[in-house]
Amino acid sequence: MFMGDETEKKSLEKQQKICAALTEEEMNGEITLTREDKKEVAEVTQCTIDDVNDTLSKFKQMGGFHKYLKDKRARNEPMPESNEDLTMMYKIERPSFLIAKPNYHRNTSPKVILQSKFRKHT
Repeated sequence: MFMGDETEKKSLEKQQKICAALTEEEMNGEITLTREDKKEVAEVTQCTIDDVNDTLSKFKQMGGFHKYLKDKRARNEPMPESNEDLTMMYKIERPSFLIAKPNYHRNTSPKVILQSKFRKHT
């Protein structure tokens, strides 16, 4: 077994533990997890809160991926037959679930965030 395979296997096992610790409502986004909820899941699964956040993010992205493919099939558009086809489709169509949304702080306008990012440090 290759070193990368072992690392990937451990990562997938960790994600499975996190998913198993969540209720169906939490996984589907019907219930918004608080920081305390995520902390509890992290303690139960012996992972970090960052691992929990990463797994939830990947789960949400995969949901977007499935919706994207279902919509393509409903429109009778060709489905990708290989990873290369899928990669090319992503590059051309740029589906919204792949584009990261800005992580704005609550009650902070985008203008203020941009100003702070481009402010010269002296």
